[in-house]
Amino acid sequence: MNIKNSNPEVDFGELIKDDYLKLIESSLNSIAQFDFDELLNRMILLFIEKPDEADKVLLITDKFYIYKEIWKAILEKLYNEFLPHYHFEFDWEIEISPYTLTLCEITKSRRCENEFDIIRRLLKISDPQFDTDYHEILRKLGLDSLGLPDGVIGKIPAQLVPETRIDQLNLLFRLMTFPPLDGLAVFYVRYGSYTKQKIESLSFFSPGNNLSKTVDFKLQGPLADSFFDISHKIFQKYGLDNIESNEQFSTYRDEFASIRKAAKEFKAQLKDKFICSCCGEEQEINLPEEVAQFKFLIESRKLSREIGLLYIDDYILDYKERIANMLSKLTEHINAAEHPKCLILVEGESEEVFIPIIALRCGFNLYSHEVKVYNSKSKQKLESDFMSFKSKYPKLKMICMLDSDATRERDGLNRIIKNNREKYHLTYISKGCFEDLFNLEDSIHILNELYPEGELISIADFEKGKDFMANVKKILHLKKNAQFDKVKFARKMAFLIKATNIPKEIGEVLKAAEKFTAKKIFIAS
Repeated sequence: MNIKNSNPEVDFGELIKDDYLKLIESSLNSIAQFDFDELLNRMILLFIEKPDEADKVLLITDKFYIYKEIWKAILEKLYNEFLPHYHFEFDWEIEISPYTLTLCEITKSRRCENEFDIIRRLLKISDPQFDTDYHEILRKLGLDSLGLPDGVIGKIPAQLVPETRIDQLNLLFRLMTFPPLDGLAVFYVRYGSYTKQKIESLSFFSPGNNLSKTVDFKLQGPLADSFFDISHKIFQKYGLDNIESNEQFSTYRDEFASIRKAAKEFKAQLKDKFICSCCGEEQEINLPEEVAQFKFLIESRKLSREIGLLYIDDYILDYKERIANMLSKLTEHINAAEHPKCLILVEGESEEVFIPIIALRCGFNLYSHEVKVYNSKSKQKLESDFMSFKSKYPKLKMICMLDSDATRERDGLNRIIKNNREKYHLTYISKGCFEDLFNLEDSIHILNELYPEGELISIADFEKGKDFMANVKKILHLKKNAQFDKVKFARKMAFLIKATNIPKEIGEVLKAAEKFTAKKIFIAS
């Protein structure tokens, strides 16, 4: 079904006029929570008369056309309402940026299975044809009309292109679900600059008060991550000269010259004040010119995006480090459901830290689904906690996770669970404990990052037949002169583990939680 030709008279501006700000807010909140894969579907279904029938007739490219029209109307509404003097032209293609690619990379286990099912049914193709007839499928999907005749090829850095054709399409479909983040960020920057100028022009009404400095239009969250395609840290690492010397940017020579000229002229404004620790007097300091170079480089949107894509590996690493630094606050929030409908009972703090983060990476926010990881602190206490909660809260769903030495507790819980599987689930680690679930190469990588001093740890250091904990205590003592911190290990592992290496036992726990908290249509939960 070709939506563009079948309904050319749709006035999307009229459709979104009352709710456009809520649509922006909802989209940004979802991205901030890593819950972005259904943004496209959720939004367009709001504007379709018979949403239940959409999947019968709409390919993802049809839906993306509607999605683009909605966002075109939203951005035009923003400019008309808040920057009416500004001439805005919508030229958005698809949101391919270091930020969106990073989000897709760290959550790459997610699949757009529903979209593939529709393609198989409507185009009457089988999975092998995604490889043999790939370009014909792209043509039938109408990707050439979207400026994507080769899919992601040529649009994203080569090292991020998936190996198989079906995985390449999956990545493309996931990128399609992002809104025009750069367009929203640029609007907000322009609005902030315009508003502050207006405030300054009226400052004489309030002498002595610099009102423009009290109004903050600093970009935050997904808009900031999208706008800054290259961080100042990465810019300092490579420098403007080194970046410009890359042949990829040979067509930008004039732009680099303009950046240098603007930075020199701006240099006089690069001053700050500090109080001297010796004399206590306020003194002035001149900031380096590269600060101004970075400012003007970021404002050159097309160039900064291309630079960001060139240094995508640096961006991904930098992003993961920033997220890791925010981890404490993040874990407090995502595992803070006040009145949970489902509890995940675990034996220790490692699981308590790891599960909420990995769930978020997999697109399952525990907090929003009213799920809480509860640390019982021992296998015996876990069993008694289960019995206590079962008695006090008969409707409470519970998932238990036990180490391999908890055979008595496993058998006791199984006797109760076997006839109550609609609300109880047990995941049993058959060998070792929580730390034994992980690929040894991943664990060694984490250990060497956590403990950089001393000799590098290798697979050869681990004795076969011994579990991870017995090995790691001895190895860290001999090679690093350090003690193992289970919680730091779990926290770092949660962010750095590849999606394909997430242990099946953890996947089982999350699948049970998702099943127990799925919204029912008619039946009461």
